[in-house]
Amino acid sequence: MTTTNATLEGQWLLKSGVGPQPLPDTKITAEFMDGKLSGKGGCNQYNASFTVEPLDGTSGKIQIQGIASTEMFCGDEINAQESSYFQALEQVREYRLTDEGLVLPYPSPARYLLFTRQ
Repeated sequence: MTTTNATLEGQWLLKSGVGPQPLPDTKITAEFMDGKLSGKGGCNQYNASFTVEPLDGTSGKIQIQGIASTEMFCGDEINAQESSYFQALEQVREYRLTDEGLVLPYPSPARYLLFTRQ
């Protein structure tokens, strides 16, 4: 398994998906760089590690693990959003790069996160 994929690396903003949706006035971001994932969950900063196994130039397997975040309280609704987002990330097992952006599908049932490149 490799720990980096140049097409996946960079900064991403959560646009939509079937699952956690960004609340108004919050931004959920993800930056993939050198086997490290970091970003903002809507309020708190987070980081994790990831490994990828590219299948082709636009898709592959991915494992995200060890998610840790700051613990600021930002209100029940935003904290619930972050919790759902972090749970979704832990379930992601593949990625796809499409014309719309980065798609991270995860089970329970057939859900996904869609990010646009920053």
